[in-house]
Amino acid sequence: MKKNMRKWIQIGLIILDVLLIGALAGVMYLEKRRESKSGKALSRAVSVVQAEVNAAAAALATESDMMSSETISSMSNVEEMAMLNGIAEIPKKISVRGDSFTIEGGDPQSTYPAILQRMLLEGGSEQTVLDYTLDNRNVMTHMYYAGVPMADIQAFVNKNRSSADPAISEDPAETQLGNVSDLVLDRYDRDAIPIIFVGNCGGWGKNVFQLIEMQRSILSTYDQKDLYMIIGTHFFGYEDVDSFDKLMASYWGGHYLDASQVSGASLNTLTGHERLCVRIVERLKKLGYFSVTAMAPDEELYTAG
Repeated sequence: MKKNMRKWIQIGLIILDVLLIGALAGVMYLEKRRESKSGKALSRAVSVVQAEVNAAAAALATESDMMSSETISSMSNVEEMAMLNGIAEIPKKISVRGDSFTIEGGDPQSTYPAILQRMLLEGGSEQTVLDYTLDNRNVMTHMYYAGVPMADIQAFVNKNRSSADPAISEDPAETQLGNVSDLVLDRYDRDAIPIIFVGNCGGWGKNVFQLIEMQRSILSTYDQKDLYMIIGTHFFGYEDVDSFDKLMASYWGGHYLDASQVSGASLNTLTGHERLCVRIVERLKKLGYFSVTAMAPDEELYTAG
């Protein structure tokens, strides 16, 4: 009797093991399917961006800009420009997100958001500049800081890890979320005009279309998505400079600002920060994003040395 009981207990344990192994295999299968779907969704999104960029480039080649340079230069009142762009009410806040390009010494008054704030005030704008820039963080970290869902961020991480290029698949800057322990995720800028400047510290797989999709993810976290600026430059490790600028400009149009056009000054210098802010103010004026009548500052006033 005892032998039979032990035998049935052993059989029961074997059946339980089989069931546990089957359940584990099922979980692994479902996880693989979830990752596969996430990867396929990301690939489709990037492909859509690529198609949109190509379509925009074709449109730019066959159509003139709706707003000519003559029209822009004749606009002395930026509120008139806002009306021309169909902006009913200009937000009172501007949010700067992305790479900080910290100057050696780290003076808080020499950051480009701080300089931008001073230039806006001196130009007559009453808008507040909110500084959400980070030092030495990849694009995934900026996405996390902006509140992009982790599932979306992980999809980009997985894509980079599966890259055939070891320089991407084995680079922690491309395959890992950066340090987030010091980030305060409270948002006070959802109703602001976003200025997004990400990509200098990697994370986008050296794929312009992927970078555009990541920029779109950050932009999507704002309440309004029509008033914005995207800044790019010749990011480290991307060789085809001309192609980068053309693709970014083709997709983002007048919202895109090429930060390499700062009279040759490094972005990690005070001169570079000041010249970049002059370009930002000029573009804000052209887009009609000032809250009051204002003129872009004279670059000569903000050129050190």
